[in-house]
Amino acid sequence: MKHIQSFFRINLCAWLALQLIFPLKSWGMEGRDLVVEDIREKAALWVLTIGVSDYADERISLRFAANDAMKIAQLLETQKGVLFQEVFTHVLVDEQATRENILQAMSRFLGQASKEDVVLIFVAGHGLQDRQTGTYYFVPHNANAENLVYSGLPMPTFEEACKRIQANVNKLILWLDTCHAGAVSVAARGVNVGEDLAAALSQAEGQYWLSASKAGEESYEDETYRFPGEDQAHGAFTYSILRGLQGGAADREGVVWIGDLFSHVSKEVPRLTTGRQHPHGQISGTDLPLFVVDENVLAAVAEKPSVQPVAEIYSSGTSSGKKKSKKWLWLLLGAAAVGGAGAVVAGGGGGGGESGPSTGSFEVDITLP
Repeated sequence: MKHIQSFFRINLCAWLALQLIFPLKSWGMEGRDLVVEDIREKAALWVLTIGVSDYADERISLRFAANDAMKIAQLLETQKGVLFQEVFTHVLVDEQATRENILQAMSRFLGQASKEDVVLIFVAGHGLQDRQTGTYYFVPHNANAENLVYSGLPMPTFEEACKRIQANVNKLILWLDTCHAGAVSVAARGVNVGEDLAAALSQAEGQYWLSASKAGEESYEDETYRFPGEDQAHGAFTYSILRGLQGGAADREGVVWIGDLFSHVSKEVPRLTTGRQHPHGQISGTDLPLFVVDENVLAAVAEKPSVQPVAEIYSSGTSSGKKKSKKWLWLLLGAAAVGGAGAVVAGGGGGGGESGPSTGSFEVDITLP
């Protein structure tokens, strides 16, 4: 027995000595620090946000989906020179968000991203499923439950566009807030409302998707999901993402990783909606840093103009109003620098994320660096 006690004492002393030389924190953070620096040195962030509040069919209009799309782009633009070398944004809202314009933006705008870059697509609006064919659709501005075949964006088509993007980049992030079912029910003939469009996406390495709600649930938007000083509120899903990016999901170094952000959203949204909405997501591949919380940057952009939707939509082979591309240098002649990000005032809690069990569905296939 004395020999055993002596053995444990010796090993405990050795472990404590190692902690003094190599703190436990550094063992877990060293690899992550290297990933952050690699992103800073090499990668650009390409952001396409799509939000439809004002539908051509006024019966199905929403309140805050367009605002959600603009605010996501605004906040992510603050990462230029902070986490990413460049941040390029393209915003399509309301009448601009047609099937043609969405697919052209995915091809021509996001098609400029290179292998080491990160691509993020945010979609907010109605999601439906055709009962006869089983096909899932995103509902663009000019579509409704009665003309989905002609004007809706089928998820197989969206997924094919995503696959083309992933042929060029290693990291694709998808945020889908597409189950706003309530208003659509007034025009629902032959469709399932409240369907989860993410269910139609196949998993791929380097793909990170997060859906606002499970199939059969609605995605809620409410005046209470608002930051101080904002003119418009948000959906619960976007509000939770913004809170997470602004500190609620940050680690001790102030870095928001995709895995931590997804966990934050999966816990916060059910709380905001009193258990009526449950996000779920899938991470396939290595965890990814997306945002560095910098209070000076957030304070500086609060007084700058908001990110606006693109002034004109693609009508030829050129990209309208975008910054330079590392692949298509000729775009420098016609590109206009995207303005500073709009006001997003920090409303989330401090770093480290929230505690307690997750009430949302969250599947992870993840490798930590």
